[in-house]
Amino acid sequence: MPPHLALGAVALAAAAVLALPTCATREVPQPPVPDLQRGLWVWSNLPAVQAGPRQQLLQLAGEQGLTTLFLQAQTLVYDDPAALADLVQQAAVDELEVELLAGDHNWAWPANHAVARQLTRDLRDFSMNQPGARPTAVHFNIEPHALPEWPTAQTALSHSLLDLLEQLHTELAGSGLALVLDIPNWYDDILVARDGKVRPLSELVQDRTDRVVLMDYRDSPALMLQLAQAELTYGDAIGKPVVIAAESRCQLNDDLTWCEEGREALAAGLATVRAAAGEHRSFGGTAVHDWQGLAELGP
Repeated sequence: MPPHLALGAVALAAAAVLALPTCATREVPQPPVPDLQRGLWVWSNLPAVQAGPRQQLLQLAGEQGLTTLFLQAQTLVYDDPAALADLVQQAAVDELEVELLAGDHNWAWPANHAVARQLTRDLRDFSMNQPGARPTAVHFNIEPHALPEWPTAQTALSHSLLDLLEQLHTELAGSGLALVLDIPNWYDDILVARDGKVRPLSELVQDRTDRVVLMDYRDSPALMLQLAQAELTYGDAIGKPVVIAAESRCQLNDDLTWCEEGREALAAGLATVRAAAGEHRSFGGTAVHDWQGLAELGP
């Protein structure tokens, strides 16, 4: 589970006074969109603000054949937008896409929707004002099931998350930025009555996003594929991609992470997933959580 990030009072104040140039209208070169994504979450600010970590990240991305960085942007867009912009451009030189990553589980509550919407507008404006390569998506990690209230407020939180996704989709309309959401591999077991029908939460989320990244955290390709079938099958039906993700961090249950297996086994496991899941036209690739875990992973 990615670390909890909150904007805080300082960042919110900055958001209120953030002055960005008028959105550019001319066409600019964009990094190529890969057929199959190979993504990596980067929750740390260090690659944006320090040369050493940036070099380490880009070198690792090259060694692992990555195509996309899910780059934490919710604080950088306010605290150091120049550094964020520079990393986006450097990533493009290395033929890497950037999805602007943001996450706070409390955004699922209706009272916090305005915060998420404002951040989305600021990330949208930042992206559209880049003079060179631009980010390709705004990528959210909002996990209401991580909140202590989930066991007693599951229905309310599910509906509120869906309401928020509809609002965020509206904020990004016309920007060229995809709306991406991370979801666990068990949302297909959560049934929600909405619009007169009872349907899996996974399907309702897929309807309201452009792509989902399935946090399919198991250390077995066969099990990962099994747990992804519902999302892939529905993605086939609606024509939207599903990216299947693995966990690399240690200090987790052994069956959830590739920590003990190592980097080579993880790469082989994801290759197996890519080969087998390719029968689904919705299969959008694979991803790894996260940069620091992968960098520390043994061979």
